[in-house]
Amino acid sequence: MVVMEGTEQRTVLPPARADELLGLLRALDEQRSAPALITRDGTRIDLPDELYDVLHDVVFALSRGMAITVAPRHTVSDHRRGGRDAGNLPPDAGQAARSG
Repeated sequence: MVVMEGTEQRTVLPPARADELLGLLRALDEQRSAPALITRDGTRIDLPDELYDVLHDVVFALSRGMAITVAPRHTVSDHRRGGRDAGNLPPDAGQAARSG
């Protein structure tokens, strides 16, 4: 398996005081405008909704003392294949015939 630098699977443990993330979680829940990151030099970078949702889910889990595993996957342009890969759809007839 070829892994690009910085894209390997890793697990993030919750901080020692996971309850300290509740303020951040509350701010994410109450977020009303377009989500963005502000860099150390003050530059604003707008976040796509998908990335915002991931950030929210990570903070939610960590705030409850759960670890998070980040595991990059190849993108899938075919929704049927994506659902099948996720275990949500049966294989198509061709795939079923090839696998016996």
